[in-house]
Amino acid sequence: MRPPPKKVALLLLLTIFFLIDDLLFYLLVVDFYHWPIHPAVFSLVSIVIIALNFWLAVVVLRILRKTPTTGPPGMIGKAGVVIKENANGMQVQVQGEIWRATSEDLLGRGDRIIVQSVQGLMLVVKKKIQES
Repeated sequence: MRPPPKKVALLLLLTIFFLIDDLLFYLLVVDFYHWPIHPAVFSLVSIVIIALNFWLAVVVLRILRKTPTTGPPGMIGKAGVVIKENANGMQVQVQGEIWRATSEDLLGRGDRIIVQSVQGLMLVVKKKIQES
């Protein structure tokens, strides 16, 4: 399967961008210290730098493709714990935040939960199944 042309172009653009700083660093070292570098060593180092920059471009491209999930969709599937239960409902702590919650399961203080959905400012949770 061939990658789309836009991805290939972005990957090449990122690789060239990362190579520019390496080239500027090389020019700085050559002009400042006047180090004689053997052509074979220079070629080997250049190939390694190009490979590393290509790898870095691939990593950056993968990171850019990920879309962050925030808000209600970002809460679904998160784990938490019941911290308070009374006649008015319960409070759970998920990712350090305290939320009001409802559940069809019978839950008590200290029970581990998983967020199923978000209804306004209330979480719908279920009891987390303990894995052995």
